[in-house]
Amino acid sequence: MGTLTRKLKQGKGYWYYVESARVGGKPRVVYQVYLGTAENVVRNLQDGLRPEPLRATAREFGLPAALWLEAVDSGLWECLMAVWPQKKQGPSVAHYLLLAAIHRICAGGPKTEVAEWYAGTVLQRVWKFRPERFTSQAFWDAFDSIDQLTAFPQDPLTQVQLAVLERWRSRSMLGDRIFAFDTTNFHTFIDTRNERCSLARRGANKQKRHDLRQVGMAYLADGASGLGIYHHVYPGNRPDVEEFSVSLPRMLAFLEHAGLKPSQVTLVFDKGPADLVNVTQLEDLGLGWVAPVSWSEVPEKLRCLPEERLEACPPSLPGVRASIEPCELWGTVRRCVVVQSTVFAAEQMHSLMDAIARTTSALRALARDLAKPRERSWTEVGIQKRLDALLAGQWLKDVIRIRAPTPAPGRTWDLQFHVDNGALCDILHHRAGRTVLATNRTTWTAAQIIEAYHRQSVVEHEFRDIKNGGCCPWGPMFHWTDDKIRIHAFYTMLGMSLLNGLRLRLQQANLPLSREQLISELAGMQEIALAYPRPGARGSYPTAKIVTHETLDQKHIGVILKLDRLRTGGRG
Repeated sequence: MGTLTRKLKQGKGYWYYVESARVGGKPRVVYQVYLGTAENVVRNLQDGLRPEPLRATAREFGLPAALWLEAVDSGLWECLMAVWPQKKQGPSVAHYLLLAAIHRICAGGPKTEVAEWYAGTVLQRVWKFRPERFTSQAFWDAFDSIDQLTAFPQDPLTQVQLAVLERWRSRSMLGDRIFAFDTTNFHTFIDTRNERCSLARRGANKQKRHDLRQVGMAYLADGASGLGIYHHVYPGNRPDVEEFSVSLPRMLAFLEHAGLKPSQVTLVFDKGPADLVNVTQLEDLGLGWVAPVSWSEVPEKLRCLPEERLEACPPSLPGVRASIEPCELWGTVRRCVVVQSTVFAAEQMHSLMDAIARTTSALRALARDLAKPRERSWTEVGIQKRLDALLAGQWLKDVIRIRAPTPAPGRTWDLQFHVDNGALCDILHHRAGRTVLATNRTTWTAAQIIEAYHRQSVVEHEFRDIKNGGCCPWGPMFHWTDDKIRIHAFYTMLGMSLLNGLRLRLQQANLPLSREQLISELAGMQEIALAYPRPGARGSYPTAKIVTHETLDQKHIGVILKLDRLRTGGRG
């Protein structure tokens, strides 16, 4: 039988389990185990008496918790509840809209999957609604109750956008009122014969799905913070240039209701809607604007501007040179900025040289085919179509010279080609890396105009993320009526606003993360619920909740976003 023995080492007592026996007629220690201090012995005894858990259930914690707290902290949830108050029993319309936005980010799928997903998240513990409350039919009923007959801007969806914008303004979350505007379209799988939907129409789809009906969307975002300010869904067969003139009065009315004067706002947009009609309309309304000019409309004076006229920009724009050049544009003298980016020029020349290598190789193969005798001779029209397809890339027709004289009867084609080095040098000196910007801000420096133009990338990146399905995907969209499509666009952009709000808070705490990185880090944080045997024959099972092991970035994110407010247990 063993005994517990206490030994003193440097004045401290340590306990051992010792077994003794006689060896050669003398007592000897034959087995010894170190147990530690008395406190360690007691702790080990208590751990040995703890029951083993019966089961463990994992719940999504990090991402839904962060999105819910962002909705509360930013005031967005309060704005939703102000329009759709809490019911005496069950969730309100605000719950359905916010849950649709959060589900679109976390899982992305039809409403038939929301109830099961909701049951496996921390939101059920916070909201205390049963999953059966969030069936697909419950979502349709909630969306049907949203009034969309009231005229703009008194309709509920617009009122929420106005309230959110006012809340962001009061909290100084917006930047210097340089707003980026852009339009895009999303293809749908709505039946062509469906006449109940007037928004889904065939048009030039930007995802190359010209065989499907599409829905267009105009979007206005704050260029500094990336927060969405206003969006509008329009028929998919309306061109971007036409939509700009249609959306502009609505945007102006929206901003005036939000208390923003037109003279204080600068609108940044791409070269698609930049023309005489739209620019004149902007100036008549008193709005500031910055837009790139299509190269076909750039005056010859700016096209051939020598490099000596370009001056280096401040350190905030490394590798960029620019020059302010007033010139005749769109019927009057306007303030233009010729911008040349060294990085952009290098990327364009790299792409051009790759295209030249591929095209000349294809032309050589075509020339050899034309030189072979064939039963069916090539026609001049067929050869020209083939050449046009090969030279469709940017600047290829300016650089590659082709000679293919019509052969005499009975003779084969003689196709010859070469690279025009003079044209290549001209592109390098006067075209590669250059962009011409126009504006009506007469007091801005060249650097201010360029930095304002760079804000346009905010909207372009959001459209890319929505279409690629990485952050808050637009699709799959299973709605086929105009009212449901507008609501779908509302909660999709609502989700993007939540993500951008989280990114803004992390950036302010010196933790810059992309939307993809933020989602990846938060999605890795789960809550584990351990169920233990109940002490009696009846009653509930005792549970303990812990969060899975966190990386250094996850711990930092949790501290910044204060996720401990929704924790009920320890850390794994």
